[in-house]
Amino acid sequence: MSFLLKELPEDEAIKEFSSRYTKLGSPYFEALMRLLKISSDLEHNMEAYFQTHGLSDGRYSILMLLFRCNCPQGFSQSEIAKKMCVSRASMTSFIDSLEKDGYVVRKPDTVDRRLIYIQLTPKGHKKVEAVLPEHMRMMAQFMKCINKTEAEQLYNILDKLLGNLKIFEQCDSAKKE
Repeated sequence: MSFLLKELPEDEAIKEFSSRYTKLGSPYFEALMRLLKISSDLEHNMEAYFQTHGLSDGRYSILMLLFRCNCPQGFSQSEIAKKMCVSRASMTSFIDSLEKDGYVVRKPDTVDRRLIYIQLTPKGHKKVEAVLPEHMRMMAQFMKCINKTEAEQLYNILDKLLGNLKIFEQCDSAKKE
């Protein structure tokens, strides 16, 4: 479950905490708060959109992963779980519900029957084709407030931040030890 960040913290609070706990100035944290707010609001709005199509964000993400897959056999359930950063147990319930709705099928490997692949069905393919155009239109509408140069700059900045997420992986591995 994720929570919707309804309001941003006051600039004064951000300034106080950033100066008390770090050497970075508050502009870094003000930018981060806005990034978190945008992420939270986008997730909330996309979840509402997917629900109008009888999907959740997680179910749609699985369908899209299989839709984009250039592998006729599909992916194993554990591969999907790893790509989506969820437990295999959580993935089982997602796959069960998608299979129940006829969007995916489980197919055993022809050589190793212990290995089960998840494949998109024609009905699942149709579902993605029905949801994707409006989803893309909404994303384009959201992004059209910035020009191409700003979009490229934003991409480069976000790419730097994505690369820096490895610091949290170190924290996760330290907790496991």
